[in-house]
Amino acid sequence: MKQIMAIKAFIFDLGAVLVELDFSPFIKNIISQSPFFKSNSTELLHEYWKETSSFDLGFMSEREFYEHSCDFLNLTNISREKFFNAFNSVISGINLELIDYIKKLKKTGKFKIVMLSNVNPTHWDYGKHYKWNFLHIFDDLLLSFKIHMVKPDLRIFKHAIKISACEPKEIIYTDDRTENILAARKLGINSILYSNMNKWIKDLKIIDNNFQY
Repeated sequence: MKQIMAIKAFIFDLGAVLVELDFSPFIKNIISQSPFFKSNSTELLHEYWKETSSFDLGFMSEREFYEHSCDFLNLTNISREKFFNAFNSVISGINLELIDYIKKLKKTGKFKIVMLSNVNPTHWDYGKHYKWNFLHIFDDLLLSFKIHMVKPDLRIFKHAIKISACEPKEIIYTDDRTENILAARKLGINSILYSNMNKWIKDLKIIDNNFQY
């Protein structure tokens, strides 16, 4: 990979990057209750999760999303409270190692730190209230349900570039989904597919071998 210009901004995804996700309680309490559920729970979960995109865009109320979910999964005996308790349970821990690294980046004053997330208002409110004590680190929070755009739409990445106030090649973007990484790269953003902290550090060094904070 070619040497980039000096890094001026870091953009981070939220789910499965900054916070850990665990879908097993949602599968057990919601997905498995569907008559469409078979031994391959991942397939039904994946099909269902695509249905959350309108909620991530901010175009559905909680009531509408609950009703849509029940219709999609053909659930007739799941209360709204039980549904949302299970829905929020996918948010588990915090990636403390990465958060600590970002805090060090922030402390230098050299970099703009941005969050770019496909997230719905229910998960956002739940996370803020119960889990996330790191949001103050970020200079900007670009949340899909507030800006009405979702990844991998190129428009949301163009917006992120504008907010970062620098050139795409001066940005390091981190996400756990390949389609989002590929979309960002189309615009010239240096992008890292996140799997674990050690690999992320190695990939950062590949992009800029001279990087220091």
